[in-house]
Amino acid sequence: MTPEWVAELFRQSPEALASVLRAHLVPARQDDRRYTAQFRALWRSVAFLDRRERSRVLQVLQGWRDEALEALKIGADLDPDDLRTITFFCRDVEGAIDRVHREIKEPLSWASNEYAEYPLAARGVIEALALGIDEFNEGNLTQKELLALLDVHGLSPESIADLRETQVPVEARARVIKAAKQGHRPDFKR
Repeated sequence: MTPEWVAELFRQSPEALASVLRAHLVPARQDDRRYTAQFRALWRSVAFLDRRERSRVLQVLQGWRDEALEALKIGADLDPDDLRTITFFCRDVEGAIDRVHREIKEPLSWASNEYAEYPLAARGVIEALALGIDEFNEGNLTQKELLALLDVHGLSPESIADLRETQVPVEARARVIKAAKQGHRPDFKR
């Protein structure tokens, strides 16, 4: 399960994604660390979808919740087991909706589904630097403030050179300059 898979599944068949989400409204195996990580990644991937796609997923979830609430309103005709099942389902759907709304607030949820796989700390640094550069271009930050942002994240080449007596490799600078001038991502070869 990857963010790309979630996005592609949604584009190919929103119904298929809805089936996957319905099967995983709550973690099925909370004692399985691998499954729990995949469960969280699934819902983060949903939250990091394109805004329109994410809105459609939320509409599906809200539709399920509304149907369950309607069934509870007319619950006098239901046996106690069915009533309990519908109540739990409604609670589970509410939890999924809340989960998506929480993940939307995460760093880089606005940027791209691919960032759903990045660790939270890395997403926080990338977001701070990306928005810092954007705010500098908009005139809302000075060059000094932008450089201070690099410094507080421990990424100021000048500060690192002073503290650790380490220089940024010439190759690293050349790679970034080349990528920026050509308008592509830096090529990292091992």
